Amino acid sequence: MEKRNAAAIILLCAISLALWWCWNEPVRLTYSGLEKLEGRNYEGAVSDFDAAINFQPSINQGNFAAAYFGRGYTKLKMMDLNGALPDLRIASQLEPSSARAWKTLGYVEYKLGMHEEGRNDIRKALLIEWPTISPDDPSIDMNVQGEIERLDYSMN
Repeated sequence: MEKRNAAAIILLCAISLALWWCWNEPVRLTYSGLEKLEGRNYEGAVSDFDAAINFQPSINQGNFAAAYFGRGYTKLKMMDLNGALPDLRIASQLEPSSARAWKTLGYVEYKLGMHEEGRNDIRKALLIEWPTISPDDPSIDMNVQGEIERLDYSMN
């Protein structure tokens, strides 16, 4: 009986360790990608974000919006707007309360000539950042253009 209990405990520990690794490895890869992005190692960052995205279990995609955002933002920094667009769309869908994801998506859309979509997504971001402001407030539209200009400046 003791051998069965020991075997069951060992099996349970092995399963727990495997689950922990599956959960934490994509997070580690995402942080590694963010560090490489900060260091302007864009190719390395994309590689880490790719690995995090490819590693993630399909049941937990919402927890990896950061990897999609990171890869999309890195591609934006590399001036690959067409490559950034799908990742930023996924990040916005996985984390719909992320003003940064909506704002960056809107900026990329705007730069690709999708002005209406871009302005609408930046507007969503501003409404997330300012939850007490009315969606009908005209100051939002003035701030949309300001955000586009601010993002233009930060990309240089």
